[in-house]
Amino acid sequence: MGDSWLSDLHGPDFPDLVTALAAHGCRVVNHGVGHAEPGYTLMELAGEEMRERLVQALGDAYDGLPGSFPRPQLILLDGGGNDLAGSPDGQPQNTWLAALLRDGATRPEDAVDEGLLDQFLAQRRADYERLLDTLAQAAPGVPILVHAYDHPIPAGHGPAPGWPTWLQPVFAWRRQHGLALTRPVMRHLIDRLNGMVATLAADQQARGRPVHHLDLRGQLAALPDFGDPGDADTRYRRYWDDELHPTAAGYEGLARAVAAQIAALGWLPGRSGTSPA
Repeated sequence: MGDSWLSDLHGPDFPDLVTALAAHGCRVVNHGVGHAEPGYTLMELAGEEMRERLVQALGDAYDGLPGSFPRPQLILLDGGGNDLAGSPDGQPQNTWLAALLRDGATRPEDAVDEGLLDQFLAQRRADYERLLDTLAQAAPGVPILVHAYDHPIPAGHGPAPGWPTWLQPVFAWRRQHGLALTRPVMRHLIDRLNGMVATLAADQQARGRPVHHLDLRGQLAALPDFGDPGDADTRYRRYWDDELHPTAAGYEGLARAVAAQIAALGWLPGRSGTSPA
């Protein structure tokens, strides 16, 4: 459930994390639910209509109705990236990111309105809580793993000339320039998003729900020959297809990290005698 990182609907030209997880024994059935699509915001996913669709699809699975997917053994969930970055529609001011950035800041520690960031994260947490309440009722006891992305490189790059970009135009509109500034700012925002998800997961566990935070931060930068991103060093593009989406090689590296964390929780896909932690 989530956005383009978890959507497996668009073939090999559009790689994603769930397709990469197939090599690790995960049989993905999100296409039967229609709950992972490029551009989905967490606010949309937590909306009443989407949650009703989810309840219906899971109910069909548990009832074993013809054409339904198998009962899930694990739910992989993400969201928040599109809420933050919006879409590359040429209107950078119409994004949460633009609202959060302080105009003309020259130091990372001065670049973000932390009060507004707290509001943004509180809203996203409320979205997650609505989703998790629905899942706890519709798929009781099924582990839910929530990831909150890796640190992007806001260099305005894409896989081809003219490809839309999400982050660098917003920074430029806010008169914040250069990776020495914008990269640590994005690192901070993704760290805060992950921190919210980690706290949320811990609070859910205290309620007896098997919700876990999957931490993917730094995984792409740790891959071979990632380099030191900058105008003269673009080796990182082996793993980042654009500002928000990894390449197939990047997703393969992330899938290894996800599989390792799943195994550490005691759930190994395709192995008889194992059960979710």
